[in-house]
Amino acid sequence: MIQATDILTQPTFAADTLNTSATDSLALHSAEALRGVFGAEAHFSQSGVMEELLETLGGSPLTENWVVRTTLLLLFVGYAALMLTYGGHIGGMWKIVVGRNLGIKVADELSYLFVRAMLTLTAMGVIGMALSAVKVLEMSGAEQVAGIAPEWSAPMVTLAIVGAGAVAWLLTEAMCRLVERGEVAQGLSIIACAIMGLVAAVATPCVLLFVINDGFSAQIVGTIIACVAALAVVTYVVKSFIFFVEQKISILLWFLYLCTVVLIPLGVVVTTIVRNSSI
Repeated sequence: MIQATDILTQPTFAADTLNTSATDSLALHSAEALRGVFGAEAHFSQSGVMEELLETLGGSPLTENWVVRTTLLLLFVGYAALMLTYGGHIGGMWKIVVGRNLGIKVADELSYLFVRAMLTLTAMGVIGMALSAVKVLEMSGAEQVAGIAPEWSAPMVTLAIVGAGAVAWLLTEAMCRLVERGEVAQGLSIIACAIMGLVAAVATPCVLLFVINDGFSAQIVGTIIACVAALAVVTYVVKSFIFFVEQKISILLWFLYLCTVVLIPLGVVVTTIVRNSSI
């Protein structure tokens, strides 16, 4: 005996059978047409292009988060404001970096506004360094730093750079007190801030482009930033050496200062990046 439920379900099964047959027939004719054009070995294959595109658009959690995006926006606005306010002092920093008047010789000639410009640009440079380091970790395959949440990686790296700078300044002060030349620390600080402020004024736009871009364009901008950073380190090494010679301080002491304040922090940074990457 045929029940009502069977009658209701029969059209559905018939429709499913019709759709399945039509789909199989279409696939069969498409496959035959494909073999007729490209040969007997031709076949359909699934492509992961869309999946890869969606994964790329999703970004990495290290830079695709509200903390980094907000910092980038504030950095852009702050850079524009600082260039309007302190743009005229960049030439003075350039004179300190490339000129013969180093450290103590120019300390008495620096105005309060110039010192504030150097310190503000230095702070902006520290933020740029932190964002660049996070981007390098992202490009090397890291998904988090030191086991913390990805959105707090940039603030943690910023604090690490500030801490390293504070330790370097304390070591410099201790060294200068040891040789009874406390004013030397002031001269070294002026040289370092002038170089850092000048680099921040030049490289901040590159940092913004480096963080928001991916792929080959990010590699190009990252290479430019790396070259600027290397040039800044070499410049500081040369200027500090000249400064120690002019102040008639032992070259051995300069070498110890260089290893403690420059080479060791750089080694720690490189080691941290390598350990947190997936290379």
